[in-house]
Amino acid sequence: MFKAYGPPEVLTQVDLPTPIPRGDQVLIRVHATTVTAAECGMRRGEPRWGRLILGPRRPRTGVRVLGLEFAGEVTAVGPTARRYQIGDRVFGFTGFAVGANAEYKCLSERASLTTMPPNVTYAQAAASVDGFTTAWYFLRQLARVRPGQRVLVIGGSGSIGTYAVQLATQPVPSSTQSAAATT
Repeated sequence: MFKAYGPPEVLTQVDLPTPIPRGDQVLIRVHATTVTAAECGMRRGEPRWGRLILGPRRPRTGVRVLGLEFAGEVTAVGPTARRYQIGDRVFGFTGFAVGANAEYKCLSERASLTTMPPNVTYAQAAASVDGFTTAWYFLRQLARVRPGQRVLVIGGSGSIGTYAVQLATQPVPSSTQSAAATT
């Protein structure tokens, strides 16, 4: 948790109550998460315009626990949740809800969340979310790149660039496109 902007030393470990899923939410016990460049910027309060969302002088209460991508296990479901069951292995992206660095996180079953393939570890799943979804969004949604088109990826390194190269060189199978749309 962090209550002030600054270097890594502003982070502190705290005990928080386990959230209770409401409505269509699922409670996820986080087994793996990442630290992204975006989160490091959030912790520093940079870029300054980002403080419009995070809080002008210090982080707002709802964004003090960082963590954007995660993999874990569903441990409870809200009363109207139907998509996931207790014990499901899931991974996803919290978006502006942050909080994946906590031991437990509640998310709507309609959030950027999907089940994990059986042959993937929690660490592998958590590390695949941001790069893939960002590259997929830019290539498939914004640029509307389709099979047969040529693409130039400048800076094909890091998580986003690596996935952009992979997506640009191989058409995404229809089953992966469906999963990517929900992730």
